[in-house]
Amino acid sequence: MERRPLSEAETRARGVHLSRRRLLKAAGAAAAAASALGGAAARFPHAAFAADAPKPGGTLIYAMESEADVLDTQEAGGWVTWRINRHIYEPLIAQDLTRTDVAQPPLVPGLATSWETSPDGLAY
Repeated sequence: MERRPLSEAETRARGVHLSRRRLLKAAGAAAAAASALGGAAARFPHAAFAADAPKPGGTLIYAMESEADVLDTQEAGGWVTWRINRHIYEPLIAQDLTRTDVAQPPLVPGLATSWETSPDGLAY
């Protein structure tokens, strides 16, 4: 059976709206944008990652998706506040949230360098 090219109506009915012409236009625009960004990095070297040693002082600008609640670690409940508090306060121990193969994330050192657990598991 010989295959024929789809008509524009058939293409739209299948949900495919990208013609060869549109694809080439998009690729050309992407290449032009990438070229412009590469030129901007050369004109603004401070925008690139610094290779020099860090210097004390200055201003840190931190973007977040919403305003934080209270910064009291005993009252805070939202993720935004939790992330800010993690930058301010470091716990004695933390959970290793990178482990996805276990039901309960293991405890890892924070400020504490070591700890012992009682036989009943209720005291550390």
